[in-house]
Amino acid sequence: MKPGKESPLVKTPLLEQPSLPERVADVLREEIHKQHRPGERLPTIRELAGRFDVSINTVHHALAVLRREGSVEAWVGSGTYVADRIGCQHVALWLRTDPLYPHPAFASRIANRLHSFLVQQGLEAKIYSICGASDEGEPQGDAAYAEFLKDLSLHRINAFGIIQGTVDSETTKRIARGQAPVVWGQLGTVRSRFAVGNDPAETVREGTRYLLERGCRKIAWLSWSDPRWGDKKSGPCYMAFHAALSLRGVKLRDEWIRGDLHPTLAGAGYEEFREIWTSCKEKPDGLLVTDDILFQDVVTAILELRIAVPDRLKVVATANKGMVTCPFFSAARMEFDPDEQAGAMGNMLAKLARKETVAPRQIKIPFRWVEKTTVVREFSNAECRMKDRDQKSVTSNQ
Repeated sequence: MKPGKESPLVKTPLLEQPSLPERVADVLREEIHKQHRPGERLPTIRELAGRFDVSINTVHHALAVLRREGSVEAWVGSGTYVADRIGCQHVALWLRTDPLYPHPAFASRIANRLHSFLVQQGLEAKIYSICGASDEGEPQGDAAYAEFLKDLSLHRINAFGIIQGTVDSETTKRIARGQAPVVWGQLGTVRSRFAVGNDPAETVREGTRYLLERGCRKIAWLSWSDPRWGDKKSGPCYMAFHAALSLRGVKLRDEWIRGDLHPTLAGAGYEEFREIWTSCKEKPDGLLVTDDILFQDVVTAILELRIAVPDRLKVVATANKGMVTCPFFSAARMEFDPDEQAGAMGNMLAKLARKETVAPRQIKIPFRWVEKTTVVREFSNAECRMKDRDQKSVTSNQ
């Protein structure tokens, strides 16, 4: 070793290193999972001690670890056998969020409905509500995350549903090793064969087409895009928006595309729409909002600005069934049903947990058009005052 260099073992406290019985148990656990069937007899303790070149006492302690977690069963006078772990396994539901923002209602509803569906199917299910920064880092110190890694390492998880949030590098490695089949709650991921979700690019394309077919030629688009996902202009949604406008010879105006504020920030949609409407003298005649939380604030801004909808501005917005308040004006909504997504994910996860064939492997959840025909052109001062709290929230965030 070169002078000045420390041994790698020095950096890891001795107390954090697994004991010899635990290391033997780790090797046996992996072999049991990959090579042995329930009811199969393991080699004798003496044979295992000779193979690992350890004492009989060490093997006794290693097998005790496996018995406590339910991997093996000891039959007096007969030997040690692989336990039937099917009854000990469960479907894991991953719900991860940034600690600064609460769980969106859409994801929470899917998690609850999905859990109920799996229980009705006679399967065990567990929701892991992971709290940690929503990038690729590991949420250190989170109890649910530590429990998830333990259950995964002990092969207690027979299927894995990702409802919301990114997956850390350690989990990704284990997924790649095939420890449990995964169903993603969004389409387009390259890390899984199984996925259920809506197509955001299709939503943007169809919403834009709806406005174009109704005579709009100055279309604004309001959404939210996490800057950590990369440049918004290179994303599929922006490209779909640009392509839909170009097909009709309509100019794309970047100043009318907003999506910098997180939807859960108070008054985010209100502020974003105000920026669009006041960016220049010319006003848009069509508005596409592809976030239901932002849209609730947009309704407040439209009421305050006394914009005649749909005469002066036609509006299209995405909506989640059962969770969006209808606006006080005529607007077309592209409605998604979280229960439909939960049902599709549940069917897929149940089949994977039972080791049944799954087809198709990619399921797209469609939207349905819902149009509200009530038109309000005049708004009283009292109605505007009811929305003052949202404006004050925006001011406090500036």
